[in-house]
Amino acid sequence: MLDRQLIFTWINWGWKMLRDELTKGEKFVFDWQFRLSGSFTKNLAITMSLADIENRIKLSESYPEEMQAMTDFQNKEGWWDDVIKRSGIRKMGGGL
Repeated sequence: MLDRQLIFTWINWGWKMLRDELTKGEKFVFDWQFRLSGSFTKNLAITMSLADIENRIKLSESYPEEMQAMTDFQNKEGWWDDVIKRSGIRKMGGGL
């Protein structure tokens, strides 16, 4: 698992990221989307993404920031683009 403060370089894809500017919930979705999560977190994200409203409420009791971020990811226009921009991802030698 990656250290959350680590500056990580993906050599294969040429991506560089600095994730310090993201909230806990944003990092949760970011890690899930870029396959950086461990097995528990990955499965939690999948469960959240598929949950109905009653189960979303239950999940938000234990994981409020993560559930809000998942809801925003799925429903809020421009949310993911903003997270990517603030994450510091830059394609080596150019913009995203």
